[in-house]
Amino acid sequence: MFHFMLDRPSKVYYAGEVVTGTVTVTTKGDQKCRSLLLSMVGKARIHWHTGSGDNRRDYDGRKVYLQSQWTLVGNFYRTALLDEGGEDVDFGGASGDGTMYVPCLKNEGSQGDPIKLIVRVCDYDWGKRDDNLGEIVINAKELALSGDERTFELTRNGKPEMGTITLAAYFLPTSALTKGNNIAAENTSTETLVLKVLKARSLRKGDMFGQNDVYVQAWRAPSTLALPPPSGKKLPGPDKKVSLPGGRTTYAFAFPTRADSPGSAVINCGDYAYIAYYIKVEIDRKGWKNPSLKLPITVIPSRPVPMRQLLSPAYNQIEPSPIYAAKFCCFKFKEAGTVNIKLHLNRRAFAPGETLALSGSEVMNDSTMNCTWQIVLRQD
Repeated sequence: MFHFMLDRPSKVYYAGEVVTGTVTVTTKGDQKCRSLLLSMVGKARIHWHTGSGDNRRDYDGRKVYLQSQWTLVGNFYRTALLDEGGEDVDFGGASGDGTMYVPCLKNEGSQGDPIKLIVRVCDYDWGKRDDNLGEIVINAKELALSGDERTFELTRNGKPEMGTITLAAYFLPTSALTKGNNIAAENTSTETLVLKVLKARSLRKGDMFGQNDVYVQAWRAPSTLALPPPSGKKLPGPDKKVSLPGGRTTYAFAFPTRADSPGSAVINCGDYAYIAYYIKVEIDRKGWKNPSLKLPITVIPSRPVPMRQLLSPAYNQIEPSPIYAAKFCCFKFKEAGTVNIKLHLNRRAFAPGETLALSGSEVMNDSTMNCTWQIVLRQD
């Protein structure tokens, strides 16, 4: 059903590089769903325990470095979920966690018609309907062209609600998000609206127990909805019924990684500990069994540019040294001749995965012994 094709077959990237490629979705016929989602995630996780049986205590830690999500097919867009965000939440802790990419329609864009979006703050509840913590209607084009962030007071069911949300927006060529491989729908323009959620403050408490698990979603308002909307009327919800076309459909993507991303790792600590990065495609259906596929990638942390002298050729020569046929304790016996070693490297700075080629190196054995030689790479 899913097939990834990365522009770099090795799937190895330095921190700060852009991961580009395509994902192909194949279905036997039209598939009813809520949306088709593509995301890139980078996170660290550790788990350990002490004791056993009734005395066992488990500990868990996690940190998200990268969490960017696109809606490839669907009528609504959403941010990442901030677990236990509470009443005051800040997006931006993980790269992309507050960003929504909204493809502009043919009549929209920086030179087109206004873009009316309904933006809702939600509290995620597993197994039941998510709580509406507040919502607003915005002219996203006006926000993007202003170049400034703006704070809006939330409403709920057509009435003022406690809490505010701070947003910013800008337009971006769609080709910049796909590194020129723009495979867009026929009804979209060449621009994409990037809507960024910066923070939300003084949110109402969605549950009696625990903290709000906060995310924000946005969708286009009906063209008949006035701006500002009439008070006392509940805002319409998103249309969560779409159909994936049958056959093969290919979507291009380009996900930037953080310049300060830690490298991928599996660490021998506790029960498990790792830093992992992956791209995930998922068909969002009503229920919990969503068809999906993860593609792991490797991220190498960025290193400083090596010193100039390390990029120059390096030579080393061991002058003719005696070689002995026997050794007892600290004493050597029976000199059998000499050996002379010359080593040459075209440089002394290498990246992980590169080959160290000792071109022009020589081992000259002037002794009467038949010897074998090996070169060992060690880290001091």
